[in-house]
Amino acid sequence: NNNMVMFLSHPESYTHNEFNKYNKIICCSKLFYEKIKTKLKLKEDDIIFALQPIEIPHEVEINKETKILYDALFIGNKIRERECISWLTKENFNKVKIFGKYWDDYNHIEPVILNIKSIEYNVHDLNCKSKIILNDTRTHMNHNWFINNRVLYGLISGNFVLTDNIKKIKD
Repeated sequence: NNNMVMFLSHPESYTHNEFNKYNKIICCSKLFYEKIKTKLKLKEDDIIFALQPIEIPHEVEINKETKILYDALFIGNKIRERECISWLTKENFNKVKIFGKYWDDYNHIEPVILNIKSIEYNVHDLNCKSKIILNDTRTHMNHNWFINNRVLYGLISGNFVLTDNIKKIKD
């Protein structure tokens, strides 16, 4: 068996003993990639920085026939005030599809409530069907240079991502 872990956030919840249980670690923070690699004395093949450049074989092609259904998309639960939703003007609300839970108390913005659906869909498929993916990053993730999985989905899908300024994202 090949056991892998994708290290997306919450560095305080991982231990070196836990990381040692995996054959491969995929880390979404350059800061923690370097720390883990050094402390655990990992080889290049044992740990991957999620945004490192990779060679893609010429045979792999993006499905160009995917039909775009949404101008903009946000996938996430409303567990706090979402910055990327507050960026939108009232005119743009009805252009955004929001998938997630706990948005019931957001009823002061009617078009958003009409757009909300539960996440019972293939996330990659939804991202591929949108022109723009909206992203906001939790403070503790940004402080630790974690690249949010919405950004990763956007890159994989070939979408435009509208995001807050994540530390080291330009690198």
